[in-house]
Amino acid sequence: MDVQLKKQAINFLTAKQYLIPGNPIDLQTLAYILLQIGSVATRGQKQLADGIRAVTFLLANASAQKIADEVSEMVKNQIQEHIENFTSGVENM
Repeated sequence: MDVQLKKQAINFLTAKQYLIPGNPIDLQTLAYILLQIGSVATRGQKQLADGIRAVTFLLANASAQKIADEVSEMVKNQIQEHIENFTSGVENM
């Protein structure tokens, strides 16, 4: 199968049972799929398997960093609201 579009990629990975239909396709899922493919590739070229593993770990790291950044931003926004309310209260006194 010649995969050139997102839909084709999803269909391919679903047909090979790497994806479960209806489940989200996020960075963690893609990293897990690459690990599965990497384990199959170890029977072939070692360099290919090592490259797949390297990309997998970078994807997982990027996913964790994205989540950490989103949580930090949410906390920052929540704190900022409280600081503004506190500052306003102090000014009113």
